[in-house]
This record gives sequence, structure tokens and C-alpha cells, in this order.
Amino acid sequence: MLVELNFAASIFFSGMAALAMKISKDLFGSFFAPPGLFGAVWFGSLAVYYTGIVPYYALSFPSVFVFIATTVIFICGCIVGKPLYGLRTVQRIDPIAPSIIGGLRHADKLIYVIFAVGVIGSISYYVLMHQSIGIDSLWRDPISVRYEEAYGRLRHAGWGGVARAFLIPCCVLCAIYLKIKGRGASKRVWAILVMCYLLLLPSSGRTNIGTAIVASFLGIQYLNMGKSRRSSFKAVALPATVFLAFVGYFLYTTNSLDKSVTGRAGMADLSFYLVSGLPAFQQMVQFPDGYSESGHLTFGVVARALHAINPENITKPDYIRPKTTIPFFTNIYTYLDSLFLEYGWIGVFVYPFLLGLALSYLYLSLHDNPGVIKTFVNAMLGTAIVQSLSGNRFGASGVWMWMAVLFATQCVITVCCNYWERMGKGLAGARGPGAQGRGADGAASDPFRVDMQG
Repeated sequence: MLVELNFAASIFFSGMAALAMKISKDLFGSFFAPPGLFGAVWFGSLAVYYTGIVPYYALSFPSVFVFIATTVIFICGCIVGKPLYGLRTVQRIDPIAPSIIGGLRHADKLIYVIFAVGVIGSISYYVLMHQSIGIDSLWRDPISVRYEEAYGRLRHAGWGGVARAFLIPCCVLCAIYLKIKGRGASKRVWAILVMCYLLLLPSSGRTNIGTAIVASFLGIQYLNMGKSRRSSFKAVALPATVFLAFVGYFLYTTNSLDKSVTGRAGMADLSFYLVSGLPAFQQMVQFPDGYSESGHLTFGVVARALHAINPENITKPDYIRPKTTIPFFTNIYTYLDSLFLEYGWIGVFVYPFLLGLALSYLYLSLHDNPGVIKTFVNAMLGTAIVQSLSGNRFGASGVWMWMAVLFATQCVITVCCNYWERMGKGLAGARGPGAQGRGADGAASDPFRVDMQG
């Protein structure tokens, strides 16, 4: 039995999505805080499903109940997280003052370092592509590029593929930096942002572009938390233009890669990535055999580390699941798949509450102690919420690797810059007796003082 247009259900779930975003704005200062974003994504996907744009297998009542219940449980976890953090549930969230954002002092240097890593990785990646299938395959035979990236040598591109992926966090850092600095931002950062997207485009991996765009948008929105003024035309026009450009890019690559779901293509293909995981999860629950070889995905970063230590007994996480029919072939099962396969129904209903609790706590900490890296972390985990329709990315090793590397790099840059500043002050003080000195206000300066605000 296939789904048909259910106008009442579509309106109902659209209303639930709007209600979740309204609650999020009132309690957390942003429509896109964790409860609003999660409600919009999951209730919105159900609303799209019941439009009947694509004739999927019909969802049973128990399946619909699971999707509704887990979404409500996540939102409840977020709401409980607010008083646990130390704020009253109805307490208003004030805007973040840009002057108190930590890590901004050396943020441009962090961007330069990460961009350099991404460029070096891109060169290695495209050299490997040329050796495998020829660089001209990008425009001559894009389907072969897609195959190589999904199943061939480019899927295991080694350090080059890992380094190239740092272009994604570089895009997000650029967006956060430009948002904070405003008109005072360096034009070099704008150039780096454009270059990152250009280096990511010659590929069939639309997920990379989508991740960079969504995370950049969320990073900007989180810095706007608590603001109640109306958005200007420029503030709305730029994200809308980027979104429309991405939709055009998505539809173009869908046609060039021959990935159309139905003969209607267009919005039907776009909706496939929003809702196909719902009937696929239902199919997986009914026929759970054949999924054990994917490894442990709920905490993928831990499983990958254990695999590196004990590869014989620990399976390496593989986010590419076996395919099922809905009635089209798909391997997208939502983030609930790993919870069900690894922890059963207890995991399906308990994990969303704990996840909402943790994400709301981290989000609220951004308000009290804002920083560039913390904004990046919130943006990436918010992106994992959007991607929860296709898989469990909350514990993905790649995402946590970016966070760890960016934090370590920022610490190294801060220590080095502070060291050179102290050395410079020491040399200036050694030029003559009594020159240790005197600042412009005549006060004695301390060459060993470290400014940790950076």
C-alpha cells in the first residue's frame, strides 16, 4: 500500500513544526535552537511525506507514533535542560554581545591554517582522481566519479581525503568570523570562503556542500540568539539566494548523476532525501537481518578509535547501509536505525531525551560564555539534527575530529602568538635602561602578562 495525499495530516504536522519553532524562540531565543530545529526537521518531513509527492510505502500507525513520540521526547529533553543549566524555564535569553566572544583575536589565523590544510588535501584528492579515472571525468562522465567516491579508490583517499574535508569547517569558521566582524572583516576571509566552495564543487558529494551551507547558517543564527528585531532585507536575501543556488546545484547534479527517483524529478527528488528514511526505518524494523555488518554507529567516534586499537574484534563503522525498497531503492534510515539495532526500543525512546538535554545545555553555554569554537561545535551538532533524517551523525568520527583539531590548533596558535608578543615586549624593554616600561599612559607594563581572551 502506497501513501496518498492526506491534506489534513500535512497541515497538522506543519502546525506542529511551527509550534516547536515558536516554543524554541520563546524559551531559547532562536527559532533554530535545538528544540525548534529538531521539531521543524521531523514534523516538517512528516508533513512533506503526507503530500504524496512521491508514492512511498504507507506508514503504519505504530511507525508514525514512534516518529512523533521521539520528536516530542527530544523537545522535552531540551526544555528540562534549561533549569538544569541554572535558568528558569521561562527566563528570556538576552542577545550575545560581540565584544565578549572568545577566540576572535586569532580566529583569522585559525582560518588560514585550516584553509591551507584543505587546499593541500584537495590537490592530493584531485591528483588521485586523475590517476584513477582522469580529471576530465568531472564533466565527461560524472557517474563514474560518483561510483569512485562511493565505492572506489576515492572513498579511501587516505590523508588527502581527510585533509580536503577540512574545507567544510573552514567554510563554517569563515561565516562565523564574518558575522562577528561585520564590515570590519578582512576581504581575505571572503576570498577564502569562496575558494572553499569552489574546491568542494567539482565532486559528486552534495552532502559536503549541504553540510557547509547548513552549518554556516546555523552558526550565524546562534550568534543572533535573543535578538527580537526584524530582519533586514539583506539578512533574508543572502540566505535565500544561497539556498536557491544549492537547490539548483542539487537538481543539476541529480540529473547529471542519473539519480532521479521518479520520472517527475524536480521536487520529488529533493523530497526523497527528506522523507525516504521514514518508510525505510519501518522496513528495517520489520526485516532487521543483514544490518549487523555496519558496525556501531551510535557512538561512531568511539567505535572507530576502538577499531584502530583492536581491528580484529571491533568492526569499523560504515555509514553506508544495505539497501531496502520503499518501493524505490534506498539506504537512508534516519538516526533511529542505529539506536534500534544496537539498543532496541529502549534506545529509541531514551536516547532522544538525553540528546536533547545535552544539546540544549551546550547551546545555553554558548550564551553565557560565547566563543568561536563553541559556536562551531553548536553549528555542527545542529547540522547533525538536520542530517538525522538520513543517519546518526551525532557520534560521527569526522565531525568530532574537526572539533578536536580546531580546538587544538586554536590553542597552539594562541600560545605561539602570545609567546612572540612577550618576546617582542622583552626585546623592546632591553633596548635601554628603564625602557621596560612605560606605556602611553605612563604605567609600567608587564612583558609576561598573557591575554587569554584570544
